Amino acid sequence: MSRNLVSALTLLLTALILVGLGLALKGASSTVATGLAKETTEELQTTTGRAQGSTGEEVPLAGAEGWARTSVEIGGAPDDAVVSSVRVKYHVFADPGDLEVQLLTSGDEVSCTLWNRQSAEGDVLAQSTESLTAFQGMPVNGTWSLAVQGGDVEGYIDDFSIVVYYEVEMPALHMEGEGAPGMPGFLRLPEGATSVSPSSDRDEKTLEGSSSVVPQDVPPGAIIIKTEDFEGSFPNEWQVFDLSDDGYERYWDDAGCDACGGDWAAWPADGGADGIWPCSPNDYPNNMYTLMIYGPFDLSDASNAGTEFGMCYDIEVDYDWVYFGISDDGSNFGGWYFDGYDDCTLWNAYYSGYVGDPSVWVAWVFYSDNSVTFEGPWVDDIVIWKEIDCATVKVDPPEIFAETDYPFTVDVAVENAADLGAFEFELTYDATCVEATGATLGSFLGSTGRSVSEVGPTFGTGSVTYGGYSWGSNAGPNGNGILATLTFQAGPNECDSSLSLQNVQVTDTAGNGQCVYVEDGIVHVQIGCPRRDCPEDINCDGVINIQDIMLVASKWGQSCPTR
Repeated sequence: MSRNLVSALTLLLTALILVGLGLALKGASSTVATGLAKETTEELQTTTGRAQGSTGEEVPLAGAEGWARTSVEIGGAPDDAVVSSVRVKYHVFADPGDLEVQLLTSGDEVSCTLWNRQSAEGDVLAQSTESLTAFQGMPVNGTWSLAVQGGDVEGYIDDFSIVVYYEVEMPALHMEGEGAPGMPGFLRLPEGATSVSPSSDRDEKTLEGSSSVVPQDVPPGAIIIKTEDFEGSFPNEWQVFDLSDDGYERYWDDAGCDACGGDWAAWPADGGADGIWPCSPNDYPNNMYTLMIYGPFDLSDASNAGTEFGMCYDIEVDYDWVYFGISDDGSNFGGWYFDGYDDCTLWNAYYSGYVGDPSVWVAWVFYSDNSVTFEGPWVDDIVIWKEIDCATVKVDPPEIFAETDYPFTVDVAVENAADLGAFEFELTYDATCVEATGATLGSFLGSTGRSVSEVGPTFGTGSVTYGGYSWGSNAGPNGNGILATLTFQAGPNECDSSLSLQNVQVTDTAGNGQCVYVEDGIVHVQIGCPRRDCPEDINCDGVINIQDIMLVASKWGQSCPTR
């Protein structure tokens, strides 16, 4: 019987006797159907966002009575974001004992003295503050200024970096890995960011085409959305961005000196007209802001989702960072900031808070301010995956023992059914060992009061195809139950036969296919002793004699297990 027979019979039945009723199999889907659409069920968590800026423009000091000022514009936070803390780094070339340094918000509404003419060795004031709380509750976005009074007029402000932290709600995330943990955080990309993705890979490689990453800790049975090992052409389906305003073009690209021991991996400053080849080796440059993004991909049918990737990094603490994030709009990301140093680590980021969304992006972002650089981050062996709510159709029990020349039964069961309306399967076996002889519907399909009918069974050499469908106004059953019971006849010889499910289809009452996992079984055919056709031959030697009587007498009065 063809796979479309169920659909044909259903349509015929609709035309003849069931007009107006909800018939289950209006168009059965294949076993790789993506399942039923899910509503988004976001679990929110409060986490830390960060917005930052820096400038390396030299600003001359104004002497003992005047104030020299350098400023940066912060605009990357949500409009209503307010400050929770601030961190500042700067260098002033002058005698520290002559200097007063203040940090100010837009319009000088709030100020905080960072330095006030303390004595210090040398002729350079270099300060990196701890978290400052004086600006709590102030708007994040706006102009932030470093003002310096005093010092010789030949002195100057050399650079100024600021990181402004704020709290924000985002979908719940979870990261697993044995390396140094990143800091959970929110990242908002600048408005109007435009991809600079090249049309082809400029590197000469021996491999072309698709990635060959082997998932390591991805859940069994998960659907693989995208893998990337950077051994083939890049950027392929990726988009890369250069968001810096330093006048140079540098962005993520693949480089052939993977610090984690492979051949190729992604490094944030290799791409672009001014890209730096890291294999010399070279450190990443200052004033970088680059993004590598993949998406959108569909999680509308997912029950869980995540991204596995390998990463190592050597980055300035606090002011430079690499970030991995997830977004449902391609602009606002939740994820983790990493800085400092960490050896090669396999990470698995779980983002169940985004399941149910039809459009999701993942991104790696790298940022550096205007001073202090290191080797930077390497990213490799990316696996983007999702799990969906699939039904499981299985042989139950998975291991069966049968007696030669006698019949036995096999149940085909379903687990995790959702509004079950119809099913069909083919079960194959070794025809030299056993033979299918019959099939009946289990009680599960009609357990909610819907009318049911069977399709088949149809027998072939070493196979039986069978199914059932339902109709009526009630919903179909959910959960677990027996779909069908098959009857087999064992052959005359001891043997083993696999019981393999193929071409399995499961639909809801509207005819939508539910994805299906299958679990096969096995039957062991053995000679029974005593044989059913000669139960008096206790020792199965083919002769009824005193030995059989003695075997019975030796156990006289003892009890046997009940069946």
